[in-house]
Amino acid sequence: MAGRLDGKVAILTGSAGTLGAGTAKLLAGEGARLVLNDIAPRVHELADEIMAADGEAVAHVGDVGKEDDVGAMVALAMDRYGRLDGLWNNAGPVSNDFVFKDSHILDMSLDYFVETFRGHVGAAFLCSKTAIPAMIRSGGGSIVNTSSSAAFAGDIVLHAYSVAKMGMITLAQSIATAYGPDNIRCNAVAPGLVPGRSSGVMAEAAIKVVQDSQMLARAGEPIDIGNAVLFMLSDESRWFTGQVMAVDGGLTGHQPTLATRRGMSGGGMQEGG
Repeated sequence: MAGRLDGKVAILTGSAGTLGAGTAKLLAGEGARLVLNDIAPRVHELADEIMAADGEAVAHVGDVGKEDDVGAMVALAMDRYGRLDGLWNNAGPVSNDFVFKDSHILDMSLDYFVETFRGHVGAAFLCSKTAIPAMIRSGGGSIVNTSSSAAFAGDIVLHAYSVAKMGMITLAQSIATAYGPDNIRCNAVAPGLVPGRSSGVMAEAAIKVVQDSQMLARAGEPIDIGNAVLFMLSDESRWFTGQVMAVDGGLTGHQPTLATRRGMSGGGMQEGG
């Protein structure tokens, strides 16, 4: 049975993380030939694991915030596979030490704010700018930017992160608009809380509050995000562009009073006239 990505070549940035590794295995299982980028050398182990499972992948260790590294990454895809059909902009500064600084606006330096924006949006811009010409030569392609449910509303923490993740959405829409005539699609996926990805910087009590506010009771899993990325990179989404898909268990699809009103009789509606 043919895979949903048979014949396609895709670059995945931030491949060694929780979302990246799970999605890479999923895409490889659907027939994609992958260039797996990460700043961490352990991405080689992921490529080896995929190859051992009869998939096709090559590792690229590099910083997607550096133009030379990004150029080498795209060149690797073209030299090894001869084409480029997909790009998942998933890399960004999300280590605990970095994210812990994103707490109080009055204590935040401009340098940190700019570094956060550059690490997410700047890297996605640079990767897309470099990949698009290769995609055009290949007859078109699909780009997916990783945003976040944090992009849709204000919060008491993660201010720089939220702004950057909204930038990932607008960047996707801009690319989709500018390069649609070249058969380039660009969309964004906005994950909600996925334990193992988000829980490192959140207290258990805060995680419970988020999960209580979801429409669906269970926690998110990397495969939930991977399935959305798979759809966006496949031909199944060939008329789907300039959009953002929230994959968050329904966290952002309801009124903010949901968690409290769930415990009220009739959802808080008053009986009678």
